[in-house]
Amino acid sequence: MDGQHHLLDHPQGRKLLVMRRAARGFSLIELMVTIGVVAILLAIATPNFRDWMNNSRIRSASESIQNGLRVARNEAAQRGTWVRFELSSANSASWQVCQVTSGTGTCADTTPNAATLIEQRGGTEALVKLTGSTTAASQTTTTTTLTGGIPGGITFDPLARPFATGTTPLKRIDVAGANDAGRRLVILISAGGMVRMCDPDATLAATNAQSCKSN
Repeated sequence: MDGQHHLLDHPQGRKLLVMRRAARGFSLIELMVTIGVVAILLAIATPNFRDWMNNSRIRSASESIQNGLRVARNEAAQRGTWVRFELSSANSASWQVCQVTSGTGTCADTTPNAATLIEQRGGTEALVKLTGSTTAASQTTTTTTLTGGIPGGITFDPLARPFATGTTPLKRIDVAGANDAGRRLVILISAGGMVRMCDPDATLAATNAQSCKSN
């Protein structure tokens, strides 16, 4: 203690004493407390981050599909012919838009000039689950089984309306996380060909623009 007091009597000594204390670093107890606090913060943050990532994938996949449908509709009107949108996988937002020679044609037609590719998107938004329906365009429930399935698609006629003859067109596409995890978003195609994305959450009022119940 006398040596320490002696150091405190001089400015250089006080500086040396501070440096000695700083050099000691953390004690074992301080280190354990710090690790415990970090572990608690990670435990709290990890589920929220996982949910955020999952919902981001669902949003990205839904927007990709919505954009593809709008491309098909616009191209049908501009070209004055049939243009088809097709989803090729129920596990990723993989789609293509092609011009077909008839309302019953598909993008897979291999005969000469039967189908001309306009645009396509690979399945970059993976870890999602897509469900298609040919009959439930205005349905808001998420528990009823949707019929139609994916792979599937919809053909727009020269007036940019869904072509109902031949292959039954998709009218609704549900996008959820893999194993139905996270939120769910829905893309609806009206009888007039309008495409919109909505949230089937039953708690949303019909007046809410994001609700599947709104017009």
